[in-house]
Amino acid sequence: MGPAPLPAEAATPPSVAVASMTTARAGHTATYLNNGLVLVAGGRGREGYLKSAELYDRGANTWIPAASMAAPRSGQTATLLPDSRVLVIGGVNASGPLGTAELYDPDANRWSSAGTMRSRRIGHTATLLPDGRVLVVGGGPLPTAELFDPKTNQWLAAASMSEPRQQHSATLLEDGTVLVAGGLGSKGSVASAEIYHPLQDRWSLVASMNSSRAAHTGSLIAGGRVLVAGGLVTDAGITTSLNSVEIYDPARDAWSPGPTMVIIRSGHVAIPLCSNRILVAGGVAGFEGTATEQYDDQANAWLASPYLLLNRSGFSATLFGNCRILIAGGADGAVPLDAVEVLNPASAVVARTASTATVLPPTPGWLWLSLLILGLTGSALILIGSRHTLTGMARPLVTLGFQLSGILIATWLLLSLARVPVAAPANVAGAARPHELQLLDQPVAHVLVLTGVRSLGLIALALVWSTFLGLGIALIKTSLRQRRFVAVGATAAALWITPTFILAILVQELQAFVAGHSGLVVAAGFGDVNGIQLFWAAVVLGLRPAAYFFRHSDQILGLESALDYVRTAQAKGLPWHQVVSRHMLRGAAMPLLATWSNSLRIMIGSLPLVEYFFGYPGLGRVLILSLGLTYTGSSGRVHGDLAMGLVVMMAVILITLETAAALLQQRLDPRLRAVRAVA
Repeated sequence: MGPAPLPAEAATPPSVAVASMTTARAGHTATYLNNGLVLVAGGRGREGYLKSAELYDRGANTWIPAASMAAPRSGQTATLLPDSRVLVIGGVNASGPLGTAELYDPDANRWSSAGTMRSRRIGHTATLLPDGRVLVVGGGPLPTAELFDPKTNQWLAAASMSEPRQQHSATLLEDGTVLVAGGLGSKGSVASAEIYHPLQDRWSLVASMNSSRAAHTGSLIAGGRVLVAGGLVTDAGITTSLNSVEIYDPARDAWSPGPTMVIIRSGHVAIPLCSNRILVAGGVAGFEGTATEQYDDQANAWLASPYLLLNRSGFSATLFGNCRILIAGGADGAVPLDAVEVLNPASAVVARTASTATVLPPTPGWLWLSLLILGLTGSALILIGSRHTLTGMARPLVTLGFQLSGILIATWLLLSLARVPVAAPANVAGAARPHELQLLDQPVAHVLVLTGVRSLGLIALALVWSTFLGLGIALIKTSLRQRRFVAVGATAAALWITPTFILAILVQELQAFVAGHSGLVVAAGFGDVNGIQLFWAAVVLGLRPAAYFFRHSDQILGLESALDYVRTAQAKGLPWHQVVSRHMLRGAAMPLLATWSNSLRIMIGSLPLVEYFFGYPGLGRVLILSLGLTYTGSSGRVHGDLAMGLVVMMAVILITLETAAALLQQRLDPRLRAVRAVA
């Protein structure tokens, strides 16, 4: 007998793409209205903050334009009131945090003012109380709280908390009180918690969490307890995302550790499901940005859950009456999305198991091309053999031909015979970004040109800064002729022996410290090309070459300074900086160029790793994708021709630059010029 059929809920696809929004947005709100439509409002678009709104009709699978808000805003809260209106509060736009609030009337499709709060708020919470009022807490960070009464359309001051907070959690308990936990205070993340009593308008301190955290979620579970999951902790200026979980029991006023999530997350969403489980998704997560998890209270464990179609943060998640979840917008790295999908939490989970991909070998045309290059190079070598005066300049060109043909033959054989282990789940595109999936469907020549230009830009930027820094520090050390640079030499040695992936992680943490959020968003990739992404990738790509270039340039210039012609120039009273520029650099040109060529090899070898770490869609990253390590296409085949072309492009860049360096060596070195003159 075969396996038992799945239940009807589980047999449906895990996540299905539906109609896209009319506007890409992240940091927006989504509210399930009483008329069955979903109101999406505000957020940050590709050209700035938004005041537009739209309605999703699930039955027709269409988005309907709605009236726009009075002010653009992102990071606001949206609360469905008992009278079916939606209260939107605070947020931020180009002018800074907002104190205004607006009401949306779905029957009239109209926004109206809901007054102005006493304080401008971002990172606050809004909780609907049993009496119909809305409690707004913190943000900023602020210790204050306010109450909105929809019957009078007025704001009233509420009692203040014991300390300021933002990005905290606020959970309505079964007795009508509100538990506020954690958040960012004036000195970093906090562990304290307190409960608001609406009838007495007062706060009471309760037991603190075991760990401080902010940007976490708080969800009500069985027994009136509260599940607090994930978030981030800030300690001494260092921000780290969490996968730890704590459970608060109001009856005992105690926190107890819960089972840790598989993925670290902060700024994620937590959705109560029809099965009484809690689903968490998205946020600033680890490498598995599309993975979701479900907390089962009875088992006190996190269970496998379907994957999202896309990596997202800052998206909205709306639970429908049929227990499906509408996932809308968000950002893939720094790029707002308009893509929307409907997730079925009850569907069967396809395990991410390694399998052997079917390799689509490269076409024989590559082999014929390599043989043609090999034949032309051999003929050129025979011709040059009878003309010795050309041998010096022609040797690098002959070497170029042999190297290129060798790379072509070796890569063709490897891709023709290989079987690459890949992870190919049925409902996830792995780490590939949407624009990269489209890229892999383009003609090979188009992909090679586009990725080649991107990688050349990254290599050029890394080469410029690493060359100037490495050679510059070596020149300064030589010019000053002092021993103050022992620490610099030790630092260069440490950088040289440090693996590139370690440097990538360290630089990601530096970027996280500068940007003020977890570096894991960098590891997951910025998504599309932007200046910040290019900058940090170039920093990592050039670190080890800069260290290598400094160490060897320092040795070369030190040896050069001891030669007779340098000492003679000094004895004649020539200023030291002129001795360096007119004599030492010219004499050291050949070994310096050889050193530069070697540092280039280090850079090209690190290119795939750096591009993949930082989500930069150049030759190296797309090579990894084309090999099927994260994407195998709809046919489940490795892209042989694309992989072949990408390897050849990287080899051509390296060999061409090395050949140019070799020719330049012979052009600049005065001793080689003298030899050619004698010949």
